[in-house]
Amino acid sequence: MSLFTEQDLDGLSVAELNSLKATVEAVLQSKQHAEQAEAKRKIMELANQYGLDLQDLVAKGGKKAGGQRKPVAPQYRHPEDESLTWTGRGRKPKWVEEWIKDGSALDSLRIPTV
Repeated sequence: MSLFTEQDLDGLSVAELNSLKATVEAVLQSKQHAEQAEAKRKIMELANQYGLDLQDLVAKGGKKAGGQRKPVAPQYRHPEDESLTWTGRGRKPKWVEEWIKDGSALDSLRIPTV
């Protein structure tokens, strides 16, 4: 369903192509906003129909709406520089990677629990 063939576009100047591109982007953005507005309207309609609170819909797995997470206590600490800690979540910091690479056990960095 192409309105333009490559040959059609090939005959346009750079200025004409840039103008066409700007027009297409503006129309695309307008249509995306319209579709999003319609989707929001439908979601609101369904939520109201079923008596749902939108906060219930956006909260995931007990997390607060808005994606707020509770801070996690560090589980590992550098043996020489106590300011370097790691929660054990996500990617390992370089100092942990180097510690393991040097043949030391990750558990030796674990912060003792009281």
